[in-house]
Amino acid sequence: KRTLDDEVYDRFYNYLEQVQMPIIMHVADPEGSWDMKTASEDAKALGRTYCEGYPSKRQLTDEVFRILLKHPKLKLGLAHFGFMAYDITEAERFLSYKNTFFFFFSGGEQLIEMTKNWDKWLEFFNRHQDRIVYGSDFYAFPKKDEEEWRICFHRRPDFLRQFFETDGVHTYLDKQFKGVKINKELRDKLYRDNFIKLLGKPKQIDKRYFKIEIERLKKIHLGGNTFYTKDG
Repeated sequence: KRTLDDEVYDRFYNYLEQVQMPIIMHVADPEGSWDMKTASEDAKALGRTYCEGYPSKRQLTDEVFRILLKHPKLKLGLAHFGFMAYDITEAERFLSYKNTFFFFFSGGEQLIEMTKNWDKWLEFFNRHQDRIVYGSDFYAFPKKDEEEWRICFHRRPDFLRQFFETDGVHTYLDKQFKGVKINKELRDKLYRDNFIKLLGKPKQIDKRYFKIEIERLKKIHLGGNTFYTKDG
């Protein structure tokens, strides 16, 4: 088994560091996933729990820091805040490397964890407001899986808006939380501006191309025959 900082990856990290290409890593899972007594029911159902045969969360995090010791200019982002919501000191340590950044995704466990010590985390968000980036956490799922669509397009974005834009009490899965209602300038940076700063502005949509492509997709070609959708 190879660690994240294994020397076999050095050429890969060296190249990314040289060309300054940003990468994102999903490292570990919530802290409670290493103990069946503290693991959430959701984690248990999805098989996201770990026994002694797996690397510990501490080991995985240490591997990330050893990567940065060897490649201090690497543009490295950690998904889900690197699951460091339990230790703000460790989050500060990660951002002590000048090219690192955090992605916060719309799964709620890390942000809800931060509300236990929100005064300090709000200072953290304000101090590092240019290095915290929103990610949708969308992934490929079957077209007919309506539950996954509902999660990605309703439950997750609804949670984020409740968390960052209100000060009311809400429920996410089995957890109650109180919104933190940050100011719009900070929200805009987290939601949009920092992503553009990281990857550049999106290209303009070619409307003519889309019209042509829509017309093409209305027709389904199969074995030389042409079938039309009900709208075609």
